[in-house]
Amino acid sequence: MFIFVGCAGGGTSSMFCQRMSKEINQHDQNLTAVFDDVTSVFKMQRAYGDQYDLIFAYGGIDAIRSYNAFDFGQLFDVVMVAPQVAYRIGDTEKLMAPYPTIVEKIPGKIFGTMNAAVAYPGLLDELIVLDERRAYQSDIQTSEKARDKNIEIFVAGGSRDDQYFIDLRQKLSQLGIRCLYEPFNLETLYNDQPTTDFELRFIFGNASLLTVENFPQIARRINAFMIAGDPERAPMRKESWLRDYQIDFQYFDDQTDFKTILGFLTTVEFKSESTSEVSVARFEKQTLKPLKNFLGIIYWR
Repeated sequence: MFIFVGCAGGGTSSMFCQRMSKEINQHDQNLTAVFDDVTSVFKMQRAYGDQYDLIFAYGGIDAIRSYNAFDFGQLFDVVMVAPQVAYRIGDTEKLMAPYPTIVEKIPGKIFGTMNAAVAYPGLLDELIVLDERRAYQSDIQTSEKARDKNIEIFVAGGSRDDQYFIDLRQKLSQLGIRCLYEPFNLETLYNDQPTTDFELRFIFGNASLLTVENFPQIARRINAFMIAGDPERAPMRKESWLRDYQIDFQYFDDQTDFKTILGFLTTVEFKSESTSEVSVARFEKQTLKPLKNFLGIIYWR
């Protein structure tokens, strides 16, 4: 069971997770528990899931954002909100609404009692109830978590102010295809309610903005890439990432004719109707390093 404990900045939640994990491991022969920061739990989720019954992840409640709500919904059974940020429960529930993850405030008598021996039995009772609620919630959720959306193209190396894209927008408009041009930003990329209606959204950014950390989120949202340049002379250095995630791409320059781009976009649209989620181990999987401690208090990996 994966549990995310969110507080204001991650400090009190880390202390809570540490003490609860230690108490469970020392006094409950039927359960094994581990804790780590939420970023590390995401990276090592498979290793943790194979070795432990309860995986506590700590961090600020603001770690859940529109662009990674899918990731939280895929991994965490429960999001537990610390009492001091209880006012954030409503926003968190909205973000997690499409997923079976249960969002719940940690009872004050559990969180406020940092005496783990006293608090952890109540925590286990709470987790049992939440797990039963999640099982019911999972049954009423559809198996496909991705929602229908319009086509989104990442333009690597181009600018929305280039004459090429000014002309492209005009030609597509003549075909009744509305375009939205935006600079790259993960928050806006995952905005399902843009101010302008569109069929094609072009996201402009440099390839340097693509990182190992953010590429899984980008790949989940972007349907295809248009890459400025010559693939023979100077291919994009991260082209292999697109192949790994099975993302279509098209190189272009000022001489690339409209018919070529329109054919590419048509192919992308057809393929998007049957696209399934792709997980790439080298981006999303890490091995588990041994757990160490200092005087039985500080743990690190």
